[in-house]
Amino acid sequence: MTLFSRLPFVRFTVFSTLLLAACFAASAPSRAESITAPEQPQPVLDCELRTGACGPWKFAGQTTYAFANSADRNHAHDVFRLWADGENAYVGVNMRWDLVRLMSPPTSGPLGNPLYECDARNAKCELVKMDDEQRVTHILGGHGDDRVAEVETYSGDSLNSFEPSYARSTDRGRTWSTIKLPTACTQRASCTFAFPAPHRYLLLVTDILDDSFDAWKTRIFLSNDDARTWSPLTQGEGIAAFGWNAAITAHAVNLVQGRDDGAKSIVQIDETGKTATLLSNADQLRGRVNLLLAQGDTLYALLDSGAYPAPGARLYAVKDGAAAAVWTSNENAGRAWATPELLAVETWDKNEMIASEGEFRTKLHVSTDHGAHWRRYVMPNELVNSEVTVTGRRIWAVSGKGIAYLDVR
Repeated sequence: MTLFSRLPFVRFTVFSTLLLAACFAASAPSRAESITAPEQPQPVLDCELRTGACGPWKFAGQTTYAFANSADRNHAHDVFRLWADGENAYVGVNMRWDLVRLMSPPTSGPLGNPLYECDARNAKCELVKMDDEQRVTHILGGHGDDRVAEVETYSGDSLNSFEPSYARSTDRGRTWSTIKLPTACTQRASCTFAFPAPHRYLLLVTDILDDSFDAWKTRIFLSNDDARTWSPLTQGEGIAAFGWNAAITAHAVNLVQGRDDGAKSIVQIDETGKTATLLSNADQLRGRVNLLLAQGDTLYALLDSGAYPAPGARLYAVKDGAAAAVWTSNENAGRAWATPELLAVETWDKNEMIASEGEFRTKLHVSTDHGAHWRRYVMPNELVNSEVTVTGRRIWAVSGKGIAYLDVR
């Protein structure tokens, strides 16, 4: 992805959010935390991951690159790149955010950006790759020993990446080869890459059509032979949608079609290029769709109204041409994940600031029955604003304090 691919998920800064919260707290309506209210796990907040006494969270290792300042806590989403599979998590580290190291580099040792593989069974992390200072490896997916990664590229002392490339490894990340793409990824042609099944790659290229960034079209390409050949699934300039919030499965791509200021629909493009409409009027969702998720034959749409006039987030199940809310919150939604066994939504609470971390309290809302019931996990202090991913029923998180996982029962 390029910088623009992150825009729909950018949070307010602490100070801007506090200002908005102070202005509108009095008028914020009281809303249910979720559609259902089952028994919630007792949170353990002030704990140390390394001791193993952090409630349901288990310590899974620590990278040897410890930051000399607080950037790894306050900018975890910028610093860490996380992907997991079974007992192992891969953590890419963007050392460009270590400002102290950047200004006073050590006289010996590598200065690049490392990629680690961390094993939950022994809580140890192994260095598997070292990029130079201009590149950061972010693993996007894997099957067997195959791994596919986005290689972010940086210039000079900039913290913004540009024109990414993609790479493939057949030995669990030890050696890599560049993936040949059917078109270039640039700042105005933002790419989303997926590895949904063995040997199958999908590339979504969202072209920005004007300087306002309000108009775009997305081209979709499919490869069934590890990128030796590519076939277009869209014609011409593509479909009037952007790929940043798409739900990509092994056999289809689901997108929100239409501009934000006009009528919208949710469509599905299958592996043959055939387009079907899943929801003809997405305006009934009452807001901008931040993210689409796919679980079986059901699609989920995550919406967040932001801080004005009142924060609020909703998750809709989209099926058989209709949408129904399965989760709501009066907090702001960050990200969401779907596996065959689990739905998870991250929220952050503007009413609770963690002084030691300089961040708002974050929570994970989890369902194991397709949204019928929800359980809430309050993130401990050492994992506030951490980078998170989900595989099966296991939730992984990484912060400057370490890598941890939680198994949802």
